[in-house]
Amino acid sequence: MFDWIPRFDPRKALPSSIGTSGTPVVLLHGAYSTPKAFGALAVALNEIGRPFIAPDYAHYGTGAFVDGLRDVTAICEGFRSFDIVGHSFGGIVGLQLLRQPEFVGKVSTIIGLGTPWRGLPTKGKHMVKLFGQAYEDLRGPFEVDDVDPATKVYSVISTADKTVNPKFSQFGEVIVLDGSVAHAALPRETKVITSLLEEAELARGQQ
Repeated sequence: MFDWIPRFDPRKALPSSIGTSGTPVVLLHGAYSTPKAFGALAVALNEIGRPFIAPDYAHYGTGAFVDGLRDVTAICEGFRSFDIVGHSFGGIVGLQLLRQPEFVGKVSTIIGLGTPWRGLPTKGKHMVKLFGQAYEDLRGPFEVDDVDPATKVYSVISTADKTVNPKFSQFGEVIVLDGSVAHAALPRETKVITSLLEEAELARGQQ
C-alpha cells in the first residue's frame, strides 16, 4: 500500500554539501517524505562539486501546499540563482515558486521527478485525515503555462510509475525511463539528473 513512499535508512544522515563550484541545487522532497530521499543524489552532486541544499518543508510534505511554498520561499530568498530538483509534490512546490515575481530570472532549470505539474486526481476525505492536507492539495489545479520561458523544465517520468500516472507528469522536455523504475526510486536516478544539471550549467557558461 505504501510502496510510493521513498525508502531510506532513518539512521543514516543525508550527506552534507561539500561542493564549491557551480550553481546551487535546491532538492525538494515529495509528500510524506524527507530530504533523506535524496541521499544518493547528494553523493552524486558532491562528486561533481555542485553545492546543494535539501530542506524539509511543510512537516515532511504532509502540510498544506501554501505552508510548503512559504517555507521554501523563505529558504531560497537569499540565492541569486539556483536550479531545482523536485520529487513528485516537491516539483509542484518548485514550479509554483518560480511564478512568484521575486524569483523570475533566478532559476534556469527545474527537474520534476514524477511530478504531477497541474495536480493529481485524489479520492477520499478519510485519506486527508490519514496522510495530511497535502493529499487534498495534490488535486490542484496548479497553473503552469505562465512560467518564465527562460526557465528550462524537465519531466523525468517512468512507465512503471504506479503512484503518479505518467500522463499527469509531462511538462516541458520529457525524459522517459524504462519500466523498472518505481515512483519512489526516481530520486535515485542520479546519472539522468546530474547530466541534466550539467547540461544546464554548460548552457549558462555559454551565455
